[in-house]
Amino acid sequence: MSEGLVPEDESPPGDPRRVRVAGRTMLITSWKRVLDVLQRVASESDRSAIEQDIAQLRGLTDWMARRGQ
Repeated sequence: MSEGLVPEDESPPGDPRRVRVAGRTMLITSWKRVLDVLQRVASESDRSAIEQDIAQLRGLTDWMARRGQ
């Protein structure tokens, strides 16, 4: 890491993670978590077209993860 970007403290492993960098706090989360929340909201709002879009994004992120990207 570049000077000034070394994490000062970190939260325990998990999702999401909190890391302080150069005096600022960053919250890092996974695509899985983001898509889970979006899918839940779309389902609760009866937005089937949006749910299909989210399913496509989930397929893409799963494919990329399998490829090691």
